[in-house]
Amino acid sequence: MGGEDFDTRIDEIVLLIKEKKELQSLDDNFIKKKILVKIDSKTKEKLEGSKSVAQFSRSKEYNALRSAVRKELRETYGVFELETRDLREKLLAQLKTTEEKDLVVRELLATHQSSRERLPFYSLFYEELKKIIPRWETVLELGCGLNPISYPLLVEKIGATPKYICCDIASSDMRFLTEYFTTMNITGEACVLDAHEHEAVETILEQEKPDVVFMLKLLDTLESTQRHNTKKLLPRIAIHTKYLVVSFATISLGGGKTIGDD
Repeated sequence: MGGEDFDTRIDEIVLLIKEKKELQSLDDNFIKKKILVKIDSKTKEKLEGSKSVAQFSRSKEYNALRSAVRKELRETYGVFELETRDLREKLLAQLKTTEEKDLVVRELLATHQSSRERLPFYSLFYEELKKIIPRWETVLELGCGLNPISYPLLVEKIGATPKYICCDIASSDMRFLTEYFTTMNITGEACVLDAHEHEAVETILEQEKPDVVFMLKLLDTLESTQRHNTKKLLPRIAIHTKYLVVSFATISLGGGKTIGDD
């Protein structure tokens, strides 16, 4: 294998996969797991028999692997990502000086597809949750995207300032949310976590003991990559929280089919 072990070569392939701009913010370990699931015996043999990853990358086996992994990553994450990272940073800088924070918060929410879709409904959404959920000391959000930016809208409607723990697979987004929490004086934490890792999810549930868990547009994503994933995960979550809030896309992740057409 040219002096490199298999694991090192997979790490190199991760970097090749991430050459696509829309995938660059994803956690390396998350992509690595996807590669290891997708790689078949023939492709593994080709990789191990190549002198280098550079040589392997010129093979049809590599092209098939790269296409399969990128397709799944786009469907599970890239579909929600808009080309607005520079704008986010500028808006975050504005938050530190402006008196019109509410306006900037809404502009930030508009930089991510899912939170942008929720903008007309956030107030009603949180008002209705307030009627159902009496206690708001700790919130945990899995597969959060940029939804935690809506924290001021949540506080306005529920009349409380809960600790907010949020998790997703994009390390750069979690760094951004950490800085956002600091700028807005929000008690919370943003961490990289893959909701497919049930033990990791259960660990954070045990640590935080949340009053409510948000899983917005997450269940269909989990099911698209591993059938019956949610059937295994939801009971584990239910042990640790009384309230679970979920939402679903009306259009399939690939964008080509309305949910419920079948």
